[in-house]
Amino acid sequence: MTKIVAFFGILLFVALISAGCHAQSNAESMYENDQTGDATYYGHTDGGNCAITPRPSWASSLTYLVALNQNQYVSNYFSGGCGVCLEGRYLGTGAGADPPEETFTALVVDRCPECAVGDIDIAASGDGRWDIEWRAIDCPVGSQNINYLFEGSNTFYMKLGVRNHRVAVDSMEVRTQNGGSYVKATRTTDNFFECFNCDYPMDFPMPVRITSVTGEVIDDVVERLVADGQVNGEGRQFSGFGGSPPSTPSPGPSPSPSPSPSPSPSPSPSPSPSPSPPPASSCSVLVLSLAISIAGLIFSILVQ
Repeated sequence: MTKIVAFFGILLFVALISAGCHAQSNAESMYENDQTGDATYYGHTDGGNCAITPRPSWASSLTYLVALNQNQYVSNYFSGGCGVCLEGRYLGTGAGADPPEETFTALVVDRCPECAVGDIDIAASGDGRWDIEWRAIDCPVGSQNINYLFEGSNTFYMKLGVRNHRVAVDSMEVRTQNGGSYVKATRTTDNFFECFNCDYPMDFPMPVRITSVTGEVIDDVVERLVADGQVNGEGRQFSGFGGSPPSTPSPGPSPSPSPSPSPSPSPSPSPSPSPSPPPASSCSVLVLSLAISIAGLIFSILVQ
């Protein structure tokens, strides 16, 4: 009996580790892999569950504002899909009166609870359900920096959101008092961070540490407290994910190599981004090595 309990306990442990790794890589997978799903419409909105208000100036250069399906909106970070930029294409099939643009870009500003994985709901008037393919891309922030949005905050309560970021935000740590330690804040479902374990009252300027889904870490400073409103940092920005979407092979990445590399300029770079699989994540390596170790342990238990 002891052997059986040990056996199933080990299997459950491995399953939990694997599930956690899968969920953790969800946000990254939007950048690394093509996503397929349906595009629908739900009408114009000035708001959205991501609370990206005011809209960044560069948002007007994108084709759509969209709500992302619940699974990818959450992305294991409660609202990890917020503020992600997408580039996609209409696959030419579907039903209705208003197919989306043949190629499009979008900013995630809202959540679609009833949508399946891969689906987006466009914040515009339209009709139909259309087959699309998309991938997350760096947002076109240009030289603009990350800024911060307070909501309902005071010196004894922090609700702070990261805005205008080039790639998706994974986590935030804050140092609320001078000389104190960084404390990891808790993400909310509406794209903010709260910190119930922090030391209060907050001192300003307040150091913050932001980590992107790529693992890039930025140390910044929130200059002042406002109850509800946006404030600047010290001028920081993520460098970007580094990958380019599959459906845009020729938007200027290689005009300069014209002297002689004739194989790469525009003949057909579109096949290359999607076939090359991303490197195995550290979490995948962990699961693999753990599985090998556990297999040996199970064998030793069974033969005793």
